[in-house]
Amino acid sequence: MVAALLPPAQSVVSGAIETIYGFTFLLAVFGAAGLGLAALWLPFLLSGRVRELFEVGPTGHWAANYALGFVALATVHVSALFVTLTNAPTDDAVASIVVFTGPAIALACWATAAFALPFAGYEWLEDAVATRLLLFAGAVWYAAVTTVPLFIAMVFYYFPG
Repeated sequence: MVAALLPPAQSVVSGAIETIYGFTFLLAVFGAAGLGLAALWLPFLLSGRVRELFEVGPTGHWAANYALGFVALATVHVSALFVTLTNAPTDDAVASIVVFTGPAIALACWATAAFALPFAGYEWLEDAVATRLLLFAGAVWYAAVTTVPLFIAMVFYYFPG
């Protein structure tokens, strides 16, 4: 009787271990993407105005909020790309997704930081116009570093030859 239960129990344990490995790999991908994006956006932290944005957050320290924010942003970005690209019906749809996802996410983040947070009562803007322009430059930079490499990879992937 016990011997008959062993193979199903082994398959359940094996499946659980594979699931844990899968989630661990997924978390590692999200973490690596987030930390990579955070590293590429570091020049914008030279401005104290931008660092003040990251003081608004759950940890109480701007560096930890910065890292967590970019890991969360990368999680959303990578998930959105994965879901949309795996369900894209045509090559033209793939091109549109690659070209517009990065700028759309960057624009949404800029609008949230520049307008929605102050509207919600988080007063972090010193000089509103200059800070919003700096954040907009950061959004353009984010869009560029997330769109251009994917677009180049897509061109070489679909390049005939």
